[in-house]
Amino acid sequence: MVVTVSMDRNAAAADSGNGNAAARRLGQRGGEGNATGSIEAIRHALQVLPQDNVTLKFLLQAPGGVSTSDIDLAVTTKAIIFGFNVKAPGSVKSYAEKKNVEIRLCRVIYDFIDDMRNAMEGLLEPVEERVPIGSADVRATFSSGSGRVAGCMVTKGKVVKDCGVRIVRHGETVHSGNIDSLRRVKEEVKEVGSGLECGIGVSGFNEWEVGDVIEAFNTVKKQRTLEEASASVTAALIGAGFGL
Repeated sequence: MVVTVSMDRNAAAADSGNGNAAARRLGQRGGEGNATGSIEAIRHALQVLPQDNVTLKFLLQAPGGVSTSDIDLAVTTKAIIFGFNVKAPGSVKSYAEKKNVEIRLCRVIYDFIDDMRNAMEGLLEPVEERVPIGSADVRATFSSGSGRVAGCMVTKGKVVKDCGVRIVRHGETVHSGNIDSLRRVKEEVKEVGSGLECGIGVSGFNEWEVGDVIEAFNTVKKQRTLEEASASVTAALIGAGFGL
């Protein structure tokens, strides 16, 4: 059985992060369900996958192996060909490579669904996530050149030159930036660990107060799952006052 599918990022979700959570478009043309019901079983399984951010369109569903006509359809629609429990002849594979069409073949239905999920998640924009690495308490403040630095005690983990920081005062964030100066006994260092004193300068910030807490973090990019993307869209809609 061959399923030719196109996948498009929801334009609204891509632009604003607030895609329509109810927009799910599933179109079918060509091919009819076979005696085993495999096609309908796969359609049902795929429809369960969240499609708030990635739209799934069925362009062709038909029994039999992958053919050059499938390749031509995929070229014109910018689609991916999924083959379940079938083969693609060498000539068809060569033709697909020439046309830059992706063919994915699976023999187990669960692998088929996972492969489809992976293809859809590959279209999602990654999100930035802050990973805490340490914290420091401000014990004193000093003038340094045209600005001010904080004399600190690292109380947890470590602080690292150029890492991101949040400066917290009385439980509220007063500034977010990056460590642009890190000194230990008057020497510039790359990092300072827990239990050690150091001097910290943060880009664009001079309003230090004794008692401030510096929360250090690294920013990493994380690939979202369909469920995470769907949840973020739903939360955004609810926050904007749309009932679901």
